[in-house]
Amino acid sequence: MAPTVTTEQAWEQLAEALRQFIFQKVTDAALSEDLLQEVFLRIHQQLPTLRHPKRLEAWVYRIARNVISDHYRKRYRSENVETGLEEETTDAWEQLKGCLDQLVARLDSPYREVLTEVDLHGHSQKAVAQQLNLSYSGLKSRVQRGRKALRDMMVGCCQMELDKSGRLKGVFDPDECRLCKDESA
Repeated sequence: MAPTVTTEQAWEQLAEALRQFIFQKVTDAALSEDLLQEVFLRIHQQLPTLRHPKRLEAWVYRIARNVISDHYRKRYRSENVETGLEEETTDAWEQLKGCLDQLVARLDSPYREVLTEVDLHGHSQKAVAQQLNLSYSGLKSRVQRGRKALRDMMVGCCQMELDKSGRLKGVFDPDECRLCKDESA
């Protein structure tokens, strides 16, 4: 079904509310305007994919949240490249990969199975839910609980620190990892 809403109509209906919504997230008027323009560019490009015109507002706000997230993701990467933190974090994750398989293997079976399929093999959560005959929301919960259990094991076992965003902080030292010591002994 072709959308019955035009970009201009979406602008008339939602531009002011979106401007306020974006400003609340970034607190910079000029940046808010830039992001608002990016939102409407994406709306214009993706409008043919809108299947339910009655859900326009929810669809537009999802686009806005994605644009804001993309902005912060780009900014985070840019700041980390300038300070060298991204390279240090990447090195830490590379060093940690040796323990990851051993840690995943120690998870309870339901968590091990979903994390292996979703995070290690890169399958979509919807596909894995169908494959395992689980509801999508049930699988999402299982993935979240499995990731938390894995993170707790990593922090407890591998003597590593996470920053306030839950990202690996500093350099991982495999010599300090109790699991790696146990496996090599």
